Amino acid sequence: MPDDSKQITQPVSSKKPKKPRKETDGPWKDALEFFLEQFFALFFPDWGKQINWKKKPKALTPDLPDQSGTKICDRIFEVELLNGEKEIIFLHLEIQGQKQEELPHRMMTYNFGTHKKHGKPVVSIAIALDKKLVCSSGLFEQIHPFKNEPYLQFWYDIIKIWSFKGREEELKKKDNIFALVVLAQLAIMDDKNDQELRKHKKTALFRELFTRGLKKDIIEKLYKIIDWLIPLDPKHMIALQEEI
Repeated sequence: MPDDSKQITQPVSSKKPKKPRKETDGPWKDALEFFLEQFFALFFPDWGKQINWKKKPKALTPDLPDQSGTKICDRIFEVELLNGEKEIIFLHLEIQGQKQEELPHRMMTYNFGTHKKHGKPVVSIAIALDKKLVCSSGLFEQIHPFKNEPYLQFWYDIIKIWSFKGREEELKKKDNIFALVVLAQLAIMDDKNDQELRKHKKTALFRELFTRGLKKDIIEKLYKIIDWLIPLDPKHMIALQEEI
């Protein structure tokens, strides 16, 4: 166990529990920025092996101005590939936390906009958090009005977080800290806002943080992400803090 993991016994918390935050994609944006390498190791291990992680990914401002105004995508990262030529590519990750049927069009627009802005290849990945969302096959397609056949196709990848429901034990066994982020998302899925159940699952995830021998800064980042993803009412938050 790393020495600095022994320096922390529990996260510092305020006396008054924080009000639950309603944002769905906020903690995911933080998780991707903090743990991008672990994200790829979990979902795209073959791709992750082709990225030079010794050179820290550069998070870019995801503003894509055009004639209709400024569009904001979720996360854009500049990374270097391990192909001997120091090739630069861009990773576009879109978190789908709300029902939006125009996702394929947005994915295409953000991908093309990023390529136009930076002039480099762009890999687009959508992260669908809930099965209630409209999840396409990862294709934006336009049909020629006269020929009645596709004349424009854009493919992107989709990670369906809800597809891991029922595989929690499998995720717990993985030596990958991003699995804890997925577990936190699954903890609030279809729970009908059962606060007691949420507290139980949240406590179990916090316990995981202190049994994996993680460094202090990693524990603090994961703690904040999990705390944000699994909101509790004041009564259960106080009970959780007392239990911790």
